[in-house]
Amino acid sequence: MKKITRRSIVLYCLPLFAVGLFTTMLNNYLIYFYQPTAASGLPTLITQGYVFAGVLTVIGLIKALGHIIDAVSDPIVASLSDKSGHRDGRRIPFLRRFAVPFALCALLIFCSPFDTPLLNDIWLAVFIWGYYIFYTLYMIPPP
Repeated sequence: MKKITRRSIVLYCLPLFAVGLFTTMLNNYLIYFYQPTAASGLPTLITQGYVFAGVLTVIGLIKALGHIIDAVSDPIVASLSDKSGHRDGRRIPFLRRFAVPFALCALLIFCSPFDTPLLNDIWLAVFIWGYYIFYTLYMIPPP
């Protein structure tokens, strides 16, 4: 068996390091970005005042549905990956095909272009759900 060098290990770990940093930022900064405090002087970008099921705000509902999408898509994508017979291996085609859409969704979550909260709600939903789908397709969880 071929010995793996320390350099190879570091290169294999870099994408996961970047994903981990962004996921941490997404979990910690998303609400402040879309619903900043009044003292910050920043505009509120998302619909406020609506509560679903007595607990979820609009941003909470969007994130919760994103996690449900992630939970449903994980075993499906893992199964597709495990059945893959690609010449480069089971995982490499997924990494190549979905790295760019994953990165674009991650970027566009924080590039809300609208002044209307409802349009920003839709923008956030589309790109955060895309983020979770492409996260699954890029990271491909084990079954």
